[in-house]
Amino acid sequence: MSMQPDRRTHEAIRQAQNGVGHSPFYEWLLELHDHLAAHGGRLVWKSICARAAELGKHDGSGKPPTPRRASKTWVAVREAKRLDAARQRIRPSSVSYLSKS
Repeated sequence: MSMQPDRRTHEAIRQAQNGVGHSPFYEWLLELHDHLAAHGGRLVWKSICARAAELGKHDGSGKPPTPRRASKTWVAVREAKRLDAARQRIRPSSVSYLSKS
């Protein structure tokens, strides 16, 4: 018989599943991903950082993002999108495999 998690553990699981813990700047870059990725080249972050600061999209420490932090955050966003795409490719075949059994 499995043990039910306590209220605090349940809340931690819910937050983990909902992606809680990313900075507003990360979430904003995630929203802009397709537009920024369509550029295809190296991005110059100075203007993006200025706009993020205007919009109050701060980094994880609550500060306006710097170009260096923006570049690192962009790498994390691209990796998250890549992993999500990989999960989407795996999921349908796993489901169809299981349903044939």
